Amino acid sequence: MAAGSVGGDDLVTVVFLVGLLAVLVSVSVVDLRERRIPNRLTYPTMFVCIALVITGAPATPALVGAAVFSTTLLVPHLLRPDAMGFGDVKLALILGFAIGWVAAGWSEAVVAVGWTVALSSAVGLVGAAVWRRRSIPFGPALSIGSTITIVATLA
Repeated sequence: MAAGSVGGDDLVTVVFLVGLLAVLVSVSVVDLRERRIPNRLTYPTMFVCIALVITGAPATPALVGAAVFSTTLLVPHLLRPDAMGFGDVKLALILGFAIGWVAAGWSEAVVAVGWTVALSSAVGLVGAAVWRRRSIPFGPALSIGSTITIVATLA
């Protein structure tokens, strides 16, 4: 777990990831019920990410992951805001940060984000097929795909 630790302190990484998991569960529940990702969950989590960088987190991989993942979802949001909400973009920023945090370097963060986009899309497609809908909330799929990527990166 050393890749994402601050000053060699794996406890910081564990606390961050457990807290993130709690946020992802909350985001998923709200998104499934209301089809939106609330700012009251994303903004404080973004603040934690910024604080971690300021206190010595591995800034380059974390910031690269955040930039790549959020940009990947920003483009569809700008093209079709009715299909991809800005809450998904903000969530991708947080998730990209976490993926970069546990990655060994910036190039690994980019690859991991790519896998996460693929996994999240697959989860979303399965969800749409199961619920027989053309449109479903994407927050839960992003959460599942990112969790799988983070666990696989740490394994």
